[in-house]
Amino acid sequence: MIGPDLIRLALASGDPERAQAVAAAVTGLAERNQVPSLTGAALRCQGLANDDAGTLAAAVQACQPGIRPLELAGACEDAGAAFARHGHPDRARPLLEQALEIYERLDAGRDLARAEAVLRAAGIRRGRRGRRGRPKFGWAALTPAERAVAGLVADGLTNPQIGARLYVSRRTVHTHLTHVFAKLDIASRAQLAAQVTRHQEPPEGTAASSGHARQPAFAEPLPPARRGLRQRLSSQP
Repeated sequence: MIGPDLIRLALASGDPERAQAVAAAVTGLAERNQVPSLTGAALRCQGLANDDAGTLAAAVQACQPGIRPLELAGACEDAGAAFARHGHPDRARPLLEQALEIYERLDAGRDLARAEAVLRAAGIRRGRRGRRGRPKFGWAALTPAERAVAGLVADGLTNPQIGARLYVSRRTVHTHLTHVFAKLDIASRAQLAAQVTRHQEPPEGTAASSGHARQPAFAEPLPPARRGLRQRLSSQP
C-alpha cells in the first residue's frame, strides 16, 4: 500500500490538499473492501494527513492481526513519531520500540535507521534489546542500520545523499560510519566498499545479482589512520 508514502510526499512538498485526497481515496477503497490491511492503511493515511496520533494508534491496532509485519512496523513508527511530536514520549516509546524490533527481525536496515533517528530526536533512550552475543568487531558486529549505510557508501553516495535516502541527518550518517570504520578496522570509504563487495559476493558458480561490479576487496585491510579520520568519513564537507 503506497498511500502513506504518497501522503508523506504531498505533505513534504506543501500540498495538504493532495494528502487529504489520497487519504479519502484509500478510505473509500477500504469501505468497499472489508479487509483488515486496507482498514489499517486507511486509518494510517487519515492519521498522517491530519497529524492525528490517536488515529495512527488505531491503525496499529487494525494492523496487529494481519500477516504483513512491515506494514505493522510502519504503522507503529508513524504513531510513535506522532506521539513524540505532540509531547507524549511515554506513548511513543513502546510503539517505536515495536517498530524497531520488527525492522531488526526483517533485517530492514534502512527502515531501522530511520526509526532510530525518530527515537533519538524525541530524546528517548532505547533499551538494550539487540541480538545477544553480537561480536564487537568484524562484519558480523555491524547493526542492520550500519550495514544499510555501508551499502550506500559502496554505491557511491555521499553522506548528505545517504541521509536523504534514509531520512536521517548527516550527523547520524557520520556516527554510523564512525562505528563501522572502528568495527571493521578500516580508514577509508574505498576500503568499506571493498568490504561490502566481499560480503555480498554470490556463491561460487552463480551470477551476481547486479550487473555493476564494485572494486575488488583488498587482501589485507590497512590499519586505521587516526589522524584525519573525521575528514575521510565524508566525501563532501
